[in-house]
Order: sequence, then C-alpha cells, then structure tokens
Amino acid sequence: MKKCIALIAAVVIFFGFVFVYENLNVSKKSLFVSGSAVLSEKDNKRFYGSKTFDKIAYEYEDAIKIIKEGFDNQSSSISIHSCNVSIDELSIVINYIINSGYYYVNNSYSYKSDGENVISFNPDYSMNSDEVKKHNAEIDSVVKSVVNKSLSFNNSIEKLIYIHDYLVENIEYSVEENQTINNLYGALVLKKTMCVGYAQAFCRIAEKAGIKTYVVSSEKLQHAWNMVNINGEYYFVDCTWDDPVFDKINLSDDPVSGYGCYKYFMCSEEFFVNNKHHADDYLVNGENVMGVSKSTDYDQFFWRDYESLMKYSNGSWYHDYGYSDNQINYPSDVKFSIDKFTFMDNKSYDEKIVRTIKACWENGSQFYIVFNPTLQNIDGFLYYFKPDGIYRLEENGRFNGKGDLLIFENPTNENIYDFDIDTENGKFTVIYGKDYEFTEDNGTKKTYDISDYFCKVQEHQYVLSEEVGNDNRIYICTACHGTMKEIA
Repeated sequence: MKKCIALIAAVVIFFGFVFVYENLNVSKKSLFVSGSAVLSEKDNKRFYGSKTFDKIAYEYEDAIKIIKEGFDNQSSSISIHSCNVSIDELSIVINYIINSGYYYVNNSYSYKSDGENVISFNPDYSMNSDEVKKHNAEIDSVVKSVVNKSLSFNNSIEKLIYIHDYLVENIEYSVEENQTINNLYGALVLKKTMCVGYAQAFCRIAEKAGIKTYVVSSEKLQHAWNMVNINGEYYFVDCTWDDPVFDKINLSDDPVSGYGCYKYFMCSEEFFVNNKHHADDYLVNGENVMGVSKSTDYDQFFWRDYESLMKYSNGSWYHDYGYSDNQINYPSDVKFSIDKFTFMDNKSYDEKIVRTIKACWENGSQFYIVFNPTLQNIDGFLYYFKPDGIYRLEENGRFNGKGDLLIFENPTNENIYDFDIDTENGKFTVIYGKDYEFTEDNGTKKTYDISDYFCKVQEHQYVLSEEVGNDNRIYICTACHGTMKEIA
C-alpha cells in the first residue's frame, strides 16, 4: 500500500515503518495464496524463510487491487488517482500484474496525470472478454490437473520434479520471437512458448502446489526462470534451458520421445553464474536477488548430468543410463542400466540398480550404445526399448526372477532408435533406421494403436497361449487382444 507520510526525520520514518510492519494489521492481510491455503505474511515467513520478495504487493496493494479488477472486467479506462502512483511507478505495477498471469494485457498503455501521479490509464488488451474467459478455463484445467497429480507426492522436491518434467515434456520452445505466446496461455494451452511462458507456468503450478515460487528475470541475459523456496533455502530452476531446441532431426540428439535434462534444476546462484547464467541482475519483482540462493545442497545431486528425464512409478523414480566396456567387440559389450531412486525426504533417498540390459545398435560389424532407451509410463507401468522391440519392465522378473515382457516386437530388419507413447490419442510411434545417425533421409517413423499392444486403462489380462521351447512363452491379452512374447 503506498502510504502518504508527512515529512519527518528519516530516523522516525524508518522506525515508524518497522513498527507498522511488525505490529499492526499489515501482517494479518491475506497476500499469498498457495494451493488451497491462504498464507498471511507471518505464515509466509514461518514457512518460506525470513526474506520474501513481494515488496510491490505490499507498497501498492490498493493500486494492484483496482488494476486487477479493471483487467478482469477489461475496462477501457482504470482510475487510480487515489492510490498516489507516479508515472514511473505505474510501469512497475503493471509489469508486476501482467507477470502474475494477465497474459491478455499488452505492456502498452496511455495515461492521464496531474503532473506527478497517474489519474487514470487506458490498457491495451490482446483479446476480448469471451476469449479470455475461454482461455482462462483452459489454463485452470491444466493447472488443476498438474497440481492434483503433484499433490500425490509427500515431498516438495518430488512435486517440483513432477512439475518441471511436465513442462519440459509438454512444451515446445518457440524459436520465433512471438510475444503473443510468450506467456502462461502459450505455455499451458498452446504448448508453445518462450522463457517467460515456461517461468510463469512453473510459478503458477508450484504456487498452487504449496511451494513459494518467483519468476526471475535478467535484462543482461534477456531471459527468465524461477526461484523456489524449500525449508527456508532458495534454489533456481530453469525449465527453458532444460528443454533444448535442435535445428535438425537427429535421434542421437533429439529423440521423438522427448529430450530433457536437469542441468538447471534446483541450483545455487554459484552454479548458475558458472553455467551460462553470467549476469549480476537477477531480478524478482524489480528487486535484485543476487546473493540469496546460497545453498549448494543440490548442485552435485544425482540427476545433474542426466540427458533424459526420470519416470515415476509406484513410489519411486526411474532412470536409464547407457554405457559400454572399454573396447566394443561384441553386442554384449554394450549395456544400459535402469536405476531406481526412492526419496525419504527432500534430500535423502535410496538408490538401487533394477536391471542391467545388454543392448546395442548394430550397423554391419559396428556396435553402438543405444542412446537413451527412454523410459515411458502407462498407468504406472514402465516401458523401455531395445533395437529388437519395446519391453515392459518387470522389476521382480516374470519367472524365476528373470526377463521383462516384450510387448512390441520389431517387425523390420532395422534398428529401433526410439519410441513415444501418446496415451491421450491412444497411439505410439516407433522410429526405425540402419545408420547410427538418424535423420529424415535414412530413417522412418511408424505409428501404431496402443490398444493393439498395450492396455491403456487397466493392467494386461494375460492368458497363456503357447510355449515356444523351454523358456519362451506367448501370451494373449484378453483386454486388448495383443500377442505378447516372454523371453527368459
């Protein structure tokens, strides 16, 4: 709230402000909404640490309330004369409000002033009220869905992993400088945006999930990302730079199943500055937050060098890791492991290697590591690919503790390079090729119906059809009628 105080000595102003801030009703006002809980300023300090960065919300509370009501009603003129907001301050307040989710308000306006303070201003809207109502409903639907799923996790860190992965997997970075999609709507509905859209979407969802989150910007970097607070410590998250853009289709770099990493997830300022975020103007609501994110607890965490995203199933996170012997002479020299991580709290976890699998791409007499046999998830079941097919991970083994279920056998004489499961459309895509470097010229994509091979809404109901040899068995699923082969 912008307060008009008579001219008095600076020391009186300072101690008077401290008294009001600490003892009067300012601390009782509901300024933060996190999930379904409304947090007061004192609650915010208790849950999120001693320092917050919402000074604008306090100083301009009256103006923000009036302007938001005007934006909500798409008023052509909004009067704020009683709020004593100067011309320079108006742009600060409007930017603050737009970044909170008013994606349909352009950062351009005309105004009337009395020479010092703004009397009224005329906003510029990019869409009409019917469009806004429709788009807001679409945004709210996505946010609600992601938040509800994130709330199934007991730990804040797992909630953040899920939100981060959802955005990295579902948003396409726009290489075109199209500011009309560089916002919350572009990120969550159009699924195509730039850095501001990623940051606003992450902030909106994380806040609703109960985690205090800010949008950070840097004029020097011309970039935006996020800052989150867990147990009083601040960490940086950059979903945009964890979702790389490639200038050509190349499966060694850009799998169809979606590439993502955790290079810029839960990092200290030191890590960010040393890894491409070279700037000294990390701004949150106009305030420089350099020196705030000091904790390095996650800087060397297990996910830091991952080149694909983890998958969650039945209480744990899984990731695949490819490697080979020093000299590759035989297909068996190339392997990958499936690793399992189970969190006990925000920082401690159990680690286990679930499966070590021998698999490689073959090209004549040459053998190569299968690049990121990316795990996919349907209804809690995890699937991975080898060059000969797609398998369902059976953590305890199918029989005698051995073997995973082959649910899709490669029908070609080429390698399988990658696959992608699209449960919304009931399809999955497989990419085949002979050369190690996959391109559109030397590889092919084919799409299949999930119902022919997977069960989308329930576990496969297997009936033994026949046995082939001593250890090989063929199953028929009574739900999707797919034929499954099991190899020990």
